[in-house]
Amino acid sequence: QAAVHSLDELMCNYERTVIMITLQRNKWNRRQAAEVLQISKRRLLYRMRALHFDTSAIPRDLPGRRKTKVFPVENLKVD
Repeated sequence: QAAVHSLDELMCNYERTVIMITLQRNKWNRRQAAEVLQISKRRLLYRMRALHFDTSAIPRDLPGRRKTKVFPVENLKVD
């Protein structure tokens, strides 16, 4: 028996798949993925939230990704 899905449900699944594939092909770089999708990074983040993306699953240590510098709090000078 075939499953019946609403058009909205099918479109959300399609959009989620397209975004996921684009993120994977761009090593999870959201700026580059947004560029490929021809949308703003803000719009991409909005759609990811709306489609309930689990951002905790995004790999943080992929080869070729820029490392962000972490500045220890104890080195902060307050005047």
